[in-house]
Amino acid sequence: MDGLIESSATLADAFRFGAALPSGRKLRALTEAADTLVVTATRLSRELGTTLADLAATNPEISEAIGDLADAIDQLDMYEQDGDWTAVADTLEQEVTAALTAWRGVFATLAGIAACATNGACVA
Repeated sequence: MDGLIESSATLADAFRFGAALPSGRKLRALTEAADTLVVTATRLSRELGTTLADLAATNPEISEAIGDLADAIDQLDMYEQDGDWTAVADTLEQEVTAALTAWRGVFATLAGIAACATNGACVA
């Protein structure tokens, strides 16, 4: 997770300082990695006997993390298509970084469910 957050900040600087064309591939890699987070969390939750949607319905932080990441990726796509590199940089630096940071909580929740299921270390 830390690597994605660092990558987001590095890409923001690249877009801000005029390296938009070479950074486009890295931006796609970052958005693909964000998609992988969602796929991984979805599969993991299924393995744990629940769904990511059910967890989001009962946990506002998870719901917010999912929504914020989707919104940030949509904004990136829109700004990239418009060629608004300053907005791409700002979105990477602010929204994407915050959304990725929030995903730590999603995986912490899934880890707690897994610990409860495997060794009874349940936290109320």
